Amino acid sequence: MKFLLLKALAGQGSAAPDQKVRQLLDIADFSVQSKQVQILSDEYFDDADFCLQMSGAGCRVRTLGSELELTVKALTATKVFGVFKRQETSATLTLQEYQDFKQSGALPVAFQEHGIPIKGPLQLKTTIINSRTTYTMVKAAEQYLLSVDHFIAYNSDRRNRSRDFVELEIEAVNDAALQAMSGVREKIGKILNSERNFRFSTGSKYDLAVQALHLKRNPLLQDLLSDGVKLAYIGMAVSLLGIILTLPLSAGTQFGLCIVVIAATLRLVFKPH
Repeated sequence: MKFLLLKALAGQGSAAPDQKVRQLLDIADFSVQSKQVQILSDEYFDDADFCLQMSGAGCRVRTLGSELELTVKALTATKVFGVFKRQETSATLTLQEYQDFKQSGALPVAFQEHGIPIKGPLQLKTTIINSRTTYTMVKAAEQYLLSVDHFIAYNSDRRNRSRDFVELEIEAVNDAALQAMSGVREKIGKILNSERNFRFSTGSKYDLAVQALHLKRNPLLQDLLSDGVKLAYIGMAVSLLGIILTLPLSAGTQFGLCIVVIAATLRLVFKPH
């Protein structure tokens, strides 16, 4: 079960989400037994047509310390209101295996049997840097894991980044928790509706990255439109050009000023972040 903190709360830094989570657990009558923090770097791959993303599947290489792990996910049930059921297969990669995979775009043989729908070589689409806090929670005989992910997505060349996202996921650890999960989901759903700071997730982190970074757009349009500031630069340039053309100046002077405005705008718009 997954849900997102809304933008206003997610933008207040890591302390605000953590405080909200504590309040949420108190309201839901959970007790926290332990807490662990990890920094994860996740690379997501897809083909040129985004077949994995369109089918709810995923291909991820996770870096945790010195370890590299390849995970392939296939959706086994419809994504509804924060509930995700997917088949996952993972394997540790050596640095050479990772480099070979990244260069060839071909899944290792062990992963091909899952029938992941791809039409061509896999390409790096986004890198997600994730600060994950994991809580072990207990409620009577029920045991759960709550992961709080505070993450940012970057496009493949790291020139553009998304806003901050905060995603919470609750996972049942034992049978008692699994049987009670529907009731927990209903109770937390009521809390979320009253809080108005959360909503159930309807997509994966990769889905969020594709949308936030406009990865399906033409690369040139992606560079132009992925950042609202760039649009502002373009708007100001158009206004300046209009003003210059109305000034009582010689044609040569107008042309020179227009070139300066256009050149300055291109430098701002295409400047790496």
